[in-house]
Amino acid sequence: MADGYETIGNPGVDRLLKSLYNRNGVDAGAREGARVINASWGRRYGGRYTSFCKNYDDALHSEYADLLLVVAAGNIGRTGMRSIQDPADCKSPLAVGSTLSYGTDAREGELGIEYLADYSSRGPTMDERMKPDILAPGHSILAAKANPKKSGECDGRSDPDIKESKTGGHGVRYATGTSMAAPVLSGAAAVLRQYFAEGYCSSSSSSNGETTRRDEKVGRCCGHKGCGEGMSPSGTLMKAVLMNGAQPLKGGVQYVPG
Repeated sequence: MADGYETIGNPGVDRLLKSLYNRNGVDAGAREGARVINASWGRRYGGRYTSFCKNYDDALHSEYADLLLVVAAGNIGRTGMRSIQDPADCKSPLAVGSTLSYGTDAREGELGIEYLADYSSRGPTMDERMKPDILAPGHSILAAKANPKKSGECDGRSDPDIKESKTGGHGVRYATGTSMAAPVLSGAAAVLRQYFAEGYCSSSSSSNGETTRRDEKVGRCCGHKGCGEGMSPSGTLMKAVLMNGAQPLKGGVQYVPG
């Protein structure tokens, strides 16, 4: 944050991605950095495709092709259509909206994960692209809360239950919004990426383009660790697998107070 400013400035797309993609910030080709990045922030542009979006899309298509950027859709869905925020309205990032929760994480009267939270920002974009791309539970999510002066602060004496205002520990708290739905999805994406990296699917191919006995499993998922050669999936592949594995909601939109 620059001196004299009260809000966080735009660090530039390349600086932002490179600093996380490579932990040392030196060589963007190094493999020790993040390949799934969560961005629980945004700004309102009415679904317009901005130069900011172009920079993100260009970077994720070229230099950071094996990176999946997961972005919160925004919490202004009550304003109606085209409320999707930037950079969730960009083409390459995976934009995540919020459903309600279920079980002990649902308040009285809430209908569960089959219902879209009414505050979750919606599309389409100004150029009629579908957004958000996918939904995840984001309402009343139990999340970490910094409490450095306590030891074992996340281990409570009871199970969490929002109906009884119990978090189950002093180091956690309930939080709500698409900023919580996005990291839920990011966690799922990290597990999916590990599936590809550990060889549950084969990525082998012959140099002359012909199929050999070793290459018979090309494009197939064999179902157990190491049965295929590990691969580094592209962000586009990750996005496609997650979206195609999703299911339509059975419910509608539910208004939730607050």
